[in-house]
Amino acid sequence: MADEKRQVESVWSRESRIAIGRALVETHPVPMSAAELASATGKDPSNTKKIADELVGDGGLEHVKPRSPEGRAGRRTRQAFAFAPGERDRFVAFFGEGPSTSLHPGQHLVFVDTSALNDGLLDCLARPGLVARASWSALCDGERQELVIAFDGPTAADASLDLMAALSADTVKATRASVSKVSSSSNLLRWAARVKSFTQ
Repeated sequence: MADEKRQVESVWSRESRIAIGRALVETHPVPMSAAELASATGKDPSNTKKIADELVGDGGLEHVKPRSPEGRAGRRTRQAFAFAPGERDRFVAFFGEGPSTSLHPGQHLVFVDTSALNDGLLDCLARPGLVARASWSALCDGERQELVIAFDGPTAADASLDLMAALSADTVKATRASVSKVSSSSNLLRWAARVKSFTQ
């Protein structure tokens, strides 16, 4: 397991590579051209092709025949990109299915105190191996300003613990929690009424 983790980390080592992987997870098993990957990730098309070609060289992706243009005008792409055999499963096991922004049971959340932006905090947040594994983040403004970073998937606990360790090493205040239940407001009202009946 540790060897496989190191292998995945070495192939998907940067935010730009992880963004390409997430885009391909969304369209799997349909391959994507460099232009489609650039559009999905919001990156420069020529740079995206270069990064995707590097991923082919590192074994994360493979060149495949592009899908049919379906009657669209214009020059047809000569090649597209897809996960190399077995690589999608490794990617999903490490990074989760995708950037779902919903809160749901099984997620691991890291609450980071951002009231004092210092170099330690910024260094941690700039490390793709830590933060790019997250599904979503949210800034909560209140008496204490906090950044909430959510992790999904089978490695969510490890990913959140890795981030906590890095934050602790840089003396950044943070706490961690896992989501055990998500309910509607009507369920919350029913639960409160039921518990109140026990105490009367």
